[in-house]
Amino acid sequence: MSDATVGLIRMIGWAGLPPPVPEYRFHVTRRWRLDLAWPDLRVAVEVEGGIWVAGRHSRGPGFEADCEKYAEAAIEGWMVLRVTPGMIDDGRALAVIERGFRLATVWARTDRRTGCWIWEGATISGGYGVARILGRNEYVHRAVYEAAFGAIPDGLSIDHLCHNADPTCDGGKTCLHRHCVRPDHLEAVRQGVNVARGIQQRKARRALK
Repeated sequence: MSDATVGLIRMIGWAGLPPPVPEYRFHVTRRWRLDLAWPDLRVAVEVEGGIWVAGRHSRGPGFEADCEKYAEAAIEGWMVLRVTPGMIDDGRALAVIERGFRLATVWARTDRRTGCWIWEGATISGGYGVARILGRNEYVHRAVYEAAFGAIPDGLSIDHLCHNADPTCDGGKTCLHRHCVRPDHLEAVRQGVNVARGIQQRKARRALK
């Protein structure tokens, strides 16, 4: 195990994240291993060394072998986060891992087989999904947006674009789109924009009746 990987494990512990399984063998027939893995969430981290000195991973055969390994991991449902020693040193690797954890926690209870990705976990009375993520109770659609795109700017709320595009949806607490956590169905907008879009959607719904 490289010094960079050991240092990353320490940072993960300091951040209060669950400890990873080092050198985890994920494939049944091949001897492939993932540097760090959280098997329950299917999240893994690969520390890519030797990238500035023409190491094995950056030469043709090594690079090709890595591509095969990562493709098989993706097929088996793994989220593989590739980081470098430089990313570990300046904190970017830990930030990426935290984002991956947030998304994987939501995906574990989400049906992603349809156009909308539907949260199947707990909801509040208003119909929005909620979950405990990294020790905090959060709205899942907001957690997904922040993990995918960054912090929600002050004064903005998250609008479900899929609801706006569906004139057959009656909205309200039973609106299935409130359960949608697909990143590209979410947009941060000002409240006025959110309200105006809702009015347009209701007009389109009335036009169908």
